[in-house]
Amino acid sequence: MDGTETVECYESDDGVVLYDAENPLAWIEADTTVEIAEMA
Repeated sequence: MDGTETVECYESDDGVVLYDAENPLAWIEADTTVEIAEMA
C-alpha cells in the first residue's frame, strides 16, 4: 500500500480538492499548487 488507495477528488470553483475517503473531515489547505507528477 502506498497510502493513495482511498484518495478521492472533486472539482470546485477554486480548483481540485483531494481528500481521504476513509476520513473526509481531515484536510490540508495550501497556498501553493504543485503538479501531482512532481509528488510521485
